[in-house]
Amino acid sequence: MPEVTRSAVLARLGMSWERAISPRALVAGGVIAYVALFNLTYVHFVGDVFTDQGYGYARPGFGVWAVLLVFSVFPAIWLPTRLGRVSGVAEWILYLVVFVPSMTVPLYAVGAATADQLQLATVLGLALAVFPLARRVPLLRLPQVSLSPRSFIGLLGAMSVVTVTVMVWKLNFSFSLADIGAVYDVRADYADAVGEAGRAVAYLVGWQANVINPALVVWGLHTRRWYLVTVGLGLQYLVFAATGLKGAVALLAVVLGLYVLLRSWRTPLGTAMAWGSSGALGAVTLAHITTSGPVATAGSSWILSLLFRRALATPGLMTGLYFDFFSGRPKANLDHSILGPFVETPYVDPPPVLIGTTYFPDSSPWANGNLWADGFANFGFVGIIAMTVLLVFGLYLADSFLRGRSLVVPALLLVAPLLPLVNTGLLTSLVTHGLALGVIVMILAPVTRDSPG
Repeated sequence: MPEVTRSAVLARLGMSWERAISPRALVAGGVIAYVALFNLTYVHFVGDVFTDQGYGYARPGFGVWAVLLVFSVFPAIWLPTRLGRVSGVAEWILYLVVFVPSMTVPLYAVGAATADQLQLATVLGLALAVFPLARRVPLLRLPQVSLSPRSFIGLLGAMSVVTVTVMVWKLNFSFSLADIGAVYDVRADYADAVGEAGRAVAYLVGWQANVINPALVVWGLHTRRWYLVTVGLGLQYLVFAATGLKGAVALLAVVLGLYVLLRSWRTPLGTAMAWGSSGALGAVTLAHITTSGPVATAGSSWILSLLFRRALATPGLMTGLYFDFFSGRPKANLDHSILGPFVETPYVDPPPVLIGTTYFPDSSPWANGNLWADGFANFGFVGIIAMTVLLVFGLYLADSFLRGRSLVVPALLLVAPLLPLVNTGLLTSLVTHGLALGVIVMILAPVTRDSPG
């Protein structure tokens, strides 16, 4: 009798679930669960504990709350259930980490007028709807330019050698866990070092953390080359030790989680994203309840602070604050970016500094906005749609290069480069955080033969 593997059993279980429940119904159920958990977690835990950090809670009117709740779950009718194109991964990430928080957190924390909230929600919904519209456009017949496995590993290795050499030469850091425990001190030292060494160092470190290291881990897992997994994890730790950026650890956790769902368990994309995120959010909330004690404080709520407030609530809060600030003021028009030589605005500082000093005067942080917050800051509602169209067009070209190929591994390679979009604008993500490089690496990856997710 042939041996029945664990993955085969899981695949059969998944098939039986799909026979009993349609994929669209599974996605809708997961989306409803996620939206409900997000609202409950914010209202009952975040709003009271982190009020001094801008995450307040004011009870909204039932009418606008109900409408925004419907807005939050409405995309379940078009979010992709299967991995037909890698752009579907971007659609899901933006929906879960930007769209739902942007429907929820500003309503509770910022307190904009009802009409303004509904106007913003409508435009964000239209922006997200660009993705399913693009899926209706046939892919171009572009040539495949994938590398051989040996050349692909060589490319990742060569880029890693260059980056590590520059880091050792230009940065001061320690491998000691005791030393990097003071994350904010490490982060401040890194900022000073980059100021002296130049922006090129920051680019190399960001590309290594967001593109190369995750690619080493994904490709190592896929091909069972465990030394690649070890090298990727080790280099990611090196980046964390040098920069103090906790996101370097978090994005690898997301990639590994999706690898288990999509590759090991062969879960369809929609089910994996909807129910995986709901399960993760439920686990975070339960962990907070069991560890924070009967009376939660900001100090005792570190699990909730790191895994919910920072990762999920902050992108929504930034959407609300950017919208609140720039609604009645001139737009930034990319004055501090590529259009600087051609436009003039009344602002001396870029939008993240304006938001930080206005809403957080005590600490004045660099308050980065997500893809849509940044788009609104620069061009208003038109900017939200325009930045989405640019992103979708770029991903459409990437999908065309991948036409006819299995997409599970390419999609996993793209996850980490996409994640900075939840905290930075499109143009910054493309260059500084390596989204453009990530797309290139994904296209160049060797052809694989996975079952579609």
